[in-house]
Amino acid sequence: MLRRFAARNKALLLQLAEMGTAQGWRSYFMADADGEPIWPTQLSEGALPAAVQIRGEEPLPTATGWHVTPVRARGEGVLGFIGIYAPGNDAARLHLESQAILLGQVLAREQELGSMTAELMNAYDQLVAMYHVSEATRSKLELDDILRSLIDEAMRLTRAQRGFVAMERDGELRCVACDNPHPQREALIPLLFQAARERRQPLMSNTPSELAVMLPIELVGVERCLVAPIIVDDGEARQVVAILSLLDKPVDFTAGNQKLIVALADEAGGIIERARLQAQLVTQERLRRELQIAAEIQMALLPATLPSVPGLDSAARSQPASEVGGDFYDFVSRPAGPLVAVLGDVTSKGVPAALFASVAHTILHSASPYSPTPQALLERLSADMYDELTQAAMFVTLFIAYYHPIERRLVVANAGHSPVLYYDARAGRCHLWEADGPPVGVLPDILSTDQVVKPGPGDILVVMSDGFNEMANPAGEMFGIEPLMRLLEGHTGRSAAEIQDRFFEAVTAFAQGAPQADDLTIYVLKMTD
Repeated sequence: MLRRFAARNKALLLQLAEMGTAQGWRSYFMADADGEPIWPTQLSEGALPAAVQIRGEEPLPTATGWHVTPVRARGEGVLGFIGIYAPGNDAARLHLESQAILLGQVLAREQELGSMTAELMNAYDQLVAMYHVSEATRSKLELDDILRSLIDEAMRLTRAQRGFVAMERDGELRCVACDNPHPQREALIPLLFQAARERRQPLMSNTPSELAVMLPIELVGVERCLVAPIIVDDGEARQVVAILSLLDKPVDFTAGNQKLIVALADEAGGIIERARLQAQLVTQERLRRELQIAAEIQMALLPATLPSVPGLDSAARSQPASEVGGDFYDFVSRPAGPLVAVLGDVTSKGVPAALFASVAHTILHSASPYSPTPQALLERLSADMYDELTQAAMFVTLFIAYYHPIERRLVVANAGHSPVLYYDARAGRCHLWEADGPPVGVLPDILSTDQVVKPGPGDILVVMSDGFNEMANPAGEMFGIEPLMRLLEGHTGRSAAEIQDRFFEAVTAFAQGAPQADDLTIYVLKMTD
């Protein structure tokens, strides 16, 4: 530092020498901390005598006529020495010591200014790098392209000859952005990634011994290395998901280089986090749209209008708990044949239940004209779907009604379905129609049999999915079957559509705003005169 000062301030030293000459000094010199001359000046006594030796930090005794004083800068110790030859001039020693103090202060200020300048340059480099990375983020859509631009900036600003970003993807560590690959990249990347993950802080090596502290094994040809972990918030904790590494800089990596790469690694973490969030949003939107399309298809499979049958008032409605559901209903009517009314409920919810519901609905709709009775239709469905239902550990509860309008005869089969309510107008009461067999898919054979009823005017059949009786309020209480029976008994004078609406209104009011947990599907058949 003192040598640089002397080289930059020759005019000042000449002035000091001339001032000394005016005060009777005969020689003036400046030396570094090792005693090597920096500024020898020939005055009246000639060059500095070889006998004059600098002794550590102690001023030279004045008996010889020489005065030597150390120059110190705050926090740096002794930077060098200044001395004069002035025999018999004791005041010169005090003047020399004052010069040494002032010179030390000037050097300290220069050092502070140099440090501030370096900090400003580092900050400027970081701002420039952030700007370029931001530009790359706006102009490029692919994450790997953005990270490659980041590596280019890091290498340009640090003068490193190699660089890469390695990231974990699908449980595998990959180099996603690499410039001038290192010959030992395949061995180097896992080691650096593990070290960064364990320490969660930047790692810098400029010597083999420093590298040995970072890595468990020695890698030939790797010496100078700078690594920063890229940390991303995954929702539960902050995880090291990638590393940014620079290699083979011609000169040592500096603290400024480390600050720069840490700033770039932080920016990379934000970029990766935003890219992941964007990918999640895209996936969620695609899934939402696919579910919306599936819901539209599923609703399109339901009959748009119900057949008009003499002596029968009918209504039906389905309200899935989510976009798609496992409930379905169908009405099939053909000339000179019965009205076939079907309501099914596939166990589970969501897409799997909706797929099985769609398949079951299609089979029942196509097979009903060729199945003379509800039991035969159940057997056809079981034959077609039993293996698939068993493999998926799912089953379908079904209630099938065949209404013959000419004979005013109702034939039904109940495979594990509930609740089914039947109001007998002549008796003036409602009862629960129990199932006489398990759902389709539980056993290879259908145990449910055909049951025949001769309904009279005013009789009402209400078939519902279990979403009605299991509708829960915020306290966790369920609506239950008995309130459904009382509800039907209280609205027997209404039309089928009005009865259907009363059931929906009752369970919705009971829920008190609690989310619908299961699908709500119902059909109502009311006998008229």
